[in-house]
Amino acid sequence: MCFFSANEAREKSLDPTVAFTKAGVRAELIPILVKLGHTKMEDLKKDKSSKLFNDVCGMRQKMKLEDVANPTLEEVEGWLA
Repeated sequence: MCFFSANEAREKSLDPTVAFTKAGVRAELIPILVKLGHTKMEDLKKDKSSKLFNDVCGMRQKMKLEDVANPTLEEVEGWLA
């Protein structure tokens, strides 16, 4: 028996936070990934690690998030593993 509506289930499936944190993405980097258009792990894994690394670092700078540390290339490679 399901105790929540279909809309609630759909909202949970659209939230990338859970999947991204399970993959090892730091919470402060998730808004950057969403801004880049990555809402699912499948979307994230379509890019090469070096391109994703450059995109995340560039968007962090563009969004003026100086308090958020850039990920390392090894960290990004771990997300895609």
